[in-house]
Amino acid sequence: MENKENSMMYTKLFFIYFVSIIYIFFSVHAKPHIYSFNSLRDQKQVLYIFNENRKTVSDDNNDNDFKEMIKTRIPGENVEHIAPITLKVIRDNGITAGFIVYYMQSAEKGIIWIIAVDATQRRKGYGNFLMHYAMKDLCSMGAQNIGLWVSFSNDSAKKMYESLGFIEKANNDDNDTSDDIYLEYDVSKKA
Repeated sequence: MENKENSMMYTKLFFIYFVSIIYIFFSVHAKPHIYSFNSLRDQKQVLYIFNENRKTVSDDNNDNDFKEMIKTRIPGENVEHIAPITLKVIRDNGITAGFIVYYMQSAEKGIIWIIAVDATQRRKGYGNFLMHYAMKDLCSMGAQNIGLWVSFSNDSAKKMYESLGFIEKANNDDNDTSDDIYLEYDVSKKA
């Protein structure tokens, strides 16, 4: 009788140990998830990441413009668009690691407007994960071309965009003092 009770106790302990190991394995190796922006959950961290990355994110956006864009989902008064912006955040283990803003400029042209990853969360593939998500979503909206601007000095971003199939199309006008480069992804050439 005592052997049977000991055997059952060891079986239960083994089961608890096994389940614990499985839980730890999957929680450590869990994939990050992309969510629609939720102002209550995400606004503070997204604004922090935006401000932290302001030099590489956008020359023409200030904090108030960005807050207004989040609120209205309109990319700006002078920005051509046919639909509201899409704002997605990437979260991993409860932490907002980055975000991406994109929209349809016309029936066949998508624009990735802003992508930013928290400095403490870089080099983990979050930017690539966000880009793949946005590109797939823009394609599902009908985009045949996807464009974005990147700072000439942002080598790591340029390498990532080029690895995804983006090709340099133009520099900013000669009258503009910024050093941005326009890159474009042609969906039809990748199919």
